[in-house]
Amino acid sequence: MKLNISQRMEGCLLGGAMGDALGYPVEFMNMDSIHRDIGPEGVVKMPVPGLISDDTQMTLFTAEAVLSEEAKTDWIHAVYKAYLRWYYTQTEEKVGPEQDFSAGLLQEPRLFHWRMPGNTCMHMLSLGRVGTMDHRYNMSKGCGGIMRVAPCAVMDDPFLRACEAASITHDHPTGYLCAGAFAQILVCLMRGESLEQGIEQACARLVTFAGHEETIQAINAAVELAATNPGDAAMVETLGGGWVGEETLAIALYCALSHPDDFEKALLLSVNHSGDRDSTGAVCGNLMGMKLGAGVWPEKWKKYLELNELIGDMGRKLAALVPDAE
Repeated sequence: MKLNISQRMEGCLLGGAMGDALGYPVEFMNMDSIHRDIGPEGVVKMPVPGLISDDTQMTLFTAEAVLSEEAKTDWIHAVYKAYLRWYYTQTEEKVGPEQDFSAGLLQEPRLFHWRMPGNTCMHMLSLGRVGTMDHRYNMSKGCGGIMRVAPCAVMDDPFLRACEAASITHDHPTGYLCAGAFAQILVCLMRGESLEQGIEQACARLVTFAGHEETIQAINAAVELAATNPGDAAMVETLGGGWVGEETLAIALYCALSHPDDFEKALLLSVNHSGDRDSTGAVCGNLMGMKLGAGVWPEKWKKYLELNELIGDMGRKLAALVPDAE
């Protein structure tokens, strides 16, 4: 059955949220602790409830920015202000340009929960500064840039828009270029192209930007490992811990390439390591959900997932921005 864009975008956002919810409860546990407290197989099911972390929270605010009128004329400030609204949900502090702190997603009280937000995101937003690819403040390449940019897949230039969104808080070239590569891969999947084609197109775009080397190297390592030793949980950590952006992308790609047609196996592989599991799970879930479409997950996973209706609805609204969406 041919998937339409609405099914893919709904799958992308819900899939990312599911990966996030699988990894969030064990984000800071090592594998020995997981095996002791959860079982020898590690994470094997959705927790009840399946709580989302800052990864999905920020993805929803990125989506709100994409859907805004301002995004058509001033994307950077549209997404920056959206992140300030997210920051308000974590602190109830109003920072930056004057705007309405009562509308849109801020009407959803369940988003006002502290879910271990990243230090770099919080610090940069608290300063009221807008990082860009040309004006840098912190040279951070943490995974807080890549884990939130999936909604950029429906924009006019997904690679560039994702780079710009990530660089607001993470302005090391690797910190934003891995986000751009991720968005480019997503848009290829949205068109019905293969993950391998998406990777090829992302790499072709990457090499046109200065500072692309770390991201290319991480992608190549993931592709090579998936070709030689797919689906091996013991090998995931050879790609890193996922605390920085290129490692998050590499782990997510390895898991998606290892189980190209099995959403559940790919996601479980992506969260059973000792690193930043909610982010690797979220990015892998975005990829697999976009590739396979909504409904490929165990039904209980969606049932237990926090804010599942809001997340799915946001995915469908994003799809409506694509001219040939069915």
